[in-house]
Amino acid sequence: LQAPINDALAACGFIGLSLETRREHLVRAMLESLAFRVYQIYRTLRKETNYKFLTVRVDGGVAQNDFLLQMISTLIDKKLERSDDIEASCLGACFLAGLGAGIWHNKNELKDLCTAKKIFYPEPEKRDELFAQMKNWERGLDRFTNWYPKGNTKTRSLS
Repeated sequence: LQAPINDALAACGFIGLSLETRREHLVRAMLESLAFRVYQIYRTLRKETNYKFLTVRVDGGVAQNDFLLQMISTLIDKKLERSDDIEASCLGACFLAGLGAGIWHNKNELKDLCTAKKIFYPEPEKRDELFAQMKNWERGLDRFTNWYPKGNTKTRSLS
């Protein structure tokens, strides 16, 4: 686990599986886990930098999942924009190069080039339920920390 937990000896897994568990449950659990990890990182950034985020913009393959983005928006209590460009990291590199080469004179000239495909707004009425779920998720997460003996972080074979 990376920041803010930083545990190289952690493992991953599912807790609470039953005979009724279907693949949809596992996919939802993974998406919820990702949202909770994003919130942990967001919370750490806020605490360590005191930076006031007005809007958060996301891109990348997993950002195409509306369920995930809505959950993150509600957890961080901020507007979340999904970029028109699914891989905006490359675009950002081009913008920086263009600024350095004098194609654009300042960041304000780039704002019109950064458009949102879809915007997600927090759902305050769902926050308490999400934080209760996150508290339960953190209990499960604690069970997987410091899993492997020191010096043995290789994954185990199932065979």
